[in-house]
Amino acid sequence: MATAEIRKLEKKLKALRDKPDKGNTGRSKVDVLNQLARAVLNSKPKKTEDYARQAVTLAEKINYRKGLALSYFHIGQAYDIRDDCDKAMEYYLKALKLFDELGHKEGAACVYNDIGLLYEGQGDYTGAMDYHLKSLKLAQETGNKHRLAACYCNIGIVHRDLGEYAKALKYVQESLRISKQIKDKSGEATCYINIGDCFHYRGDHTQAMVYYFKSLRLSERLDEKRWISIALQCIGRAHAHQGDYAEALKYYLKALKLDEKFGTRVGYVANIGSIADIYKKQGDYELAIEHYSRCLNISEEIGDKLHVACTHAHIADTYRQMGNIAKGLEHVLKALEISEEIGDKNAIADASIASGNLYMAMKCYSEALTYIQKGLQIAQKIGTKEIELEGYDSLSKLFEAQQSYNKALDSYKKYTGLKEDLFNAEKSKQIADMRVRYEVEKKEKEAEIYRLKNVELRREVKQRKKAEKALKEHRDQLESRVAKRTVELKKELVKRKRAEKELIKHQDQLIALNHALSLVEEKQRRRTAAYLHDNISQALSLAIFKIRSLQESGPVKSIKKELAEIKEIIAQTNQRTRSLTFEISPPILYELGLEPAVEWLAGQFQTQHGIKCHFKNDDSSKPLNDEARIFLFQSVREILTNVSKHARAQTVKVSTSRHGNAVRISVEDDGIGFNPDCLGLKMTHNEGFGLFNIKERLRHLGGKLQVNSEKGKGTSVVLIVPLKRTPGKTKRKRR
Repeated sequence: MATAEIRKLEKKLKALRDKPDKGNTGRSKVDVLNQLARAVLNSKPKKTEDYARQAVTLAEKINYRKGLALSYFHIGQAYDIRDDCDKAMEYYLKALKLFDELGHKEGAACVYNDIGLLYEGQGDYTGAMDYHLKSLKLAQETGNKHRLAACYCNIGIVHRDLGEYAKALKYVQESLRISKQIKDKSGEATCYINIGDCFHYRGDHTQAMVYYFKSLRLSERLDEKRWISIALQCIGRAHAHQGDYAEALKYYLKALKLDEKFGTRVGYVANIGSIADIYKKQGDYELAIEHYSRCLNISEEIGDKLHVACTHAHIADTYRQMGNIAKGLEHVLKALEISEEIGDKNAIADASIASGNLYMAMKCYSEALTYIQKGLQIAQKIGTKEIELEGYDSLSKLFEAQQSYNKALDSYKKYTGLKEDLFNAEKSKQIADMRVRYEVEKKEKEAEIYRLKNVELRREVKQRKKAEKALKEHRDQLESRVAKRTVELKKELVKRKRAEKELIKHQDQLIALNHALSLVEEKQRRRTAAYLHDNISQALSLAIFKIRSLQESGPVKSIKKELAEIKEIIAQTNQRTRSLTFEISPPILYELGLEPAVEWLAGQFQTQHGIKCHFKNDDSSKPLNDEARIFLFQSVREILTNVSKHARAQTVKVSTSRHGNAVRISVEDDGIGFNPDCLGLKMTHNEGFGLFNIKERLRHLGGKLQVNSEKGKGTSVVLIVPLKRTPGKTKRKRR
């Protein structure tokens, strides 16, 4: 169940606690306690027991028998998950008795189902099937689709454990169909695991992995730690069968960490056994035997015959690899005996072939052939490809040892043909792709959870002051003060964040305003220059023209002299006007572009200040918008002005170039240099833009300023501005 739903139930229970424990209120309280017990079963089984025992106490007090039966059932489930089978059965039978007395078919169906699971875990498949069929019958009578889905899934699991994979798939897929229909996500996750297992035991690990990852994603979304652990273990097992032991071990350790925290011995045993498998395959036999022995002891304690048989088989194989054939044969025959007792065909086939291999190592070829053929026939019958593969490999080696080379070759051909079907490169690629998709989705989910936590701004008080002899009034007062202070802190935090946002917004506005003022200033300069050019300059030119006409008309000598003087004055004024026009806003910047304008500026700088100024351009295309072009020209002019005032330089080098999608302009001098760390302190109102303002405007344009200087070694100032995007050339990303 989702965390939000659990919180709603906890809130509802809190509201009911202050009300009297009688009548409808008492029954409602029992119902909510049972709902909470069920909600946390797969993540916190100990808490399930706590809720259910509270419900038992209250249900007995008010004689609420239905609520009492359900409470017994939940306590049984809590013991079941923690592998205490005797206690689980005790409470299941208590619940079943009450449900039968009440004629409550749905409740009885639930109990039959879980008793069936209990028998299944102990390897009693006949008993398990009997109870699952009883549960199915009641579910069909009541029309409870949740119960129907669970029954079909569990019947499928029994068929799977018996090696009847076609039947198993049929039942589990029917369960999946119903779970999707009723939108039971937890049921879907369970079905995906069991469908994956059917494919896994048939040797199709690629298809198995598809379903394991589906289950893992759903279980993580539901926060059902038990099924997360199971899915992780299944994925690890599939990787191990593909030979990717490092990846397998990673998933096994994740699952083991969850099981240690969660407290399920069955899951713990399975993961310890899986880790032992990896150690065995890596040749660390002593460590493998140590882990297998832990599995065997726990499995025998909880009466899990399936795992007892499986562990004996693994120990036998480990001793075989260590060269202790007699010890290996002892364990594999135990595994075979238990597997035949519980009717696990898959395990019978596997143990039979393993027994044959050990007899072959002892050169008992007749016994070896009997066991290998027995295992191979069962594997072919139940469709277990991997065991069939192992059988053909063993037969090939056995016939070779007996010098029956034709039979050996025939078995080897069957072995290689089947192996190619099972382990092709495409399957490995598909598994890798699935793993990548899962990791990406997991990261996205984690990012989303982190974002939601930040939005909610939940503050929890994690520690409370302990006071052994504190009175109830003092404790209530302390809690009230903590709650009040928490609210105040939250309000202060909100105010602080709001103030920080306003400050950032204000800073951005100031930068934008400075930028806008700069543009306005340039536009004003442009208008002034245009006015001087279009009005004053033209008027003066006209005056000169008219005076020239008067001179040529032949006036008296004194008038000619005065007119000549007027002409000279007007000519000088005209020249000054032109110089002013170029100084305010050089037309060359707008007519020819940035590079010619910067080159002209370098020439003017050399003429005015007597400092050698070299200009260099790489002749590459630099498509800048007007804003960037104007700004760069102003910035170069400002930097050159600073050089003339402060640098005491003999030579200046100005260069323009293109680097990727950016324009780079550098100004280097051989002057006295300065400390670049003092830039912010040196900015004054009389220095125009200054390097500080240039840096801020560059940041606004998406560019950057680089200043390198050292006393006595000159200064280098580099301006980098991104080029404008060319329409139609932007690459589109696939969606």
